[in-house]
Amino acid sequence: MALAKASDGSMRDAESILDELVSFTKADIKLSDVYSVLGVVEQEYLFEMTQKIIKKDAASAIQFLDQLLDRGKEPNQLLINLIEHYRNLMVAKVSAANQEKLLDLPLEVCQQITGQSRQISLEDILAGFNSFVRVQETARYMDNIRIPFEVALVKLCYCPTAPQLKSSLQPQPAKEIPKSQSLHAAIASSSERIIGTPRNDHLKIAQPTDRLSKETAIDFERVQQLWPEFLERVNKIKVSAAHYLEGAYPLKVSGAVLSIGFSHNLNFNKESLERKENLSVLESVWKALLNQEVKINFSLVKEVRHPAKAPSEEIDPAVQSAIAAFNGRVVRKS
Repeated sequence: MALAKASDGSMRDAESILDELVSFTKADIKLSDVYSVLGVVEQEYLFEMTQKIIKKDAASAIQFLDQLLDRGKEPNQLLINLIEHYRNLMVAKVSAANQEKLLDLPLEVCQQITGQSRQISLEDILAGFNSFVRVQETARYMDNIRIPFEVALVKLCYCPTAPQLKSSLQPQPAKEIPKSQSLHAAIASSSERIIGTPRNDHLKIAQPTDRLSKETAIDFERVQQLWPEFLERVNKIKVSAAHYLEGAYPLKVSGAVLSIGFSHNLNFNKESLERKENLSVLESVWKALLNQEVKINFSLVKEVRHPAKAPSEEIDPAVQSAIAAFNGRVVRKS
């Protein structure tokens, strides 16, 4: 079964893997040898790791991860197999019929998965699946995947409904303040009870001001004026980010947050710019242009405005002809 899954139905690939196994073992081929050559994690390890998560035993889960890594298991492959295992648990949880076909595993393994699925709620299965997928995504930006892996295991093992924490996590009903009691007096009274210090009626509570919001608020008109220059600077720093900005335009501002709009059919551009490496470039360019911290978010809109374009210079007729012939565009000018 392991060979069939690894070869994805290709007889040639299966024969190649079998040749590798023969060269590797030089004797009888065992299941452990197959797992070793293919790099996959044994089913019993997946069941054991999941069982530790079900029991909310964080220390044991981390120690078991350490043992698997010491045995040469690749953390990326372990993640892939755990994600698949949690998918199988989900299928077993929601579908009682035709499980063997849906799981595509031997009957005895399907029975084990069904048994384990009865010990865990569907909510916890989905939470585990999402946690391991997030670790995969985080691994793209980190050299050491072990750290987010361990954090995910601890989060999954942490039980927020434990008896010792349940009472403290439940919201407490708010106490009513008598109408005759002012807000100032109520806060002062609460402070005295909590901190245990004498009341000082002469102390005044600072009134909230909009000074901070005025200092950090973005001028939307200035953003619109600087948009062409913004596009030009981004193009000089990172061409791909400038490419994704095609069709985008300043939508609105809220305090120090600038919203950039995209047509609903440019979702790929939006998601690409939401990546950390692209978003940081855009925010740093606006910080330099506006001389203040700027946070950016992106929105898909139905009404499409004509986006501002960076100022362009006169293009050589030969270049224009080549652009027209190949349906291209100018990315960067030297």
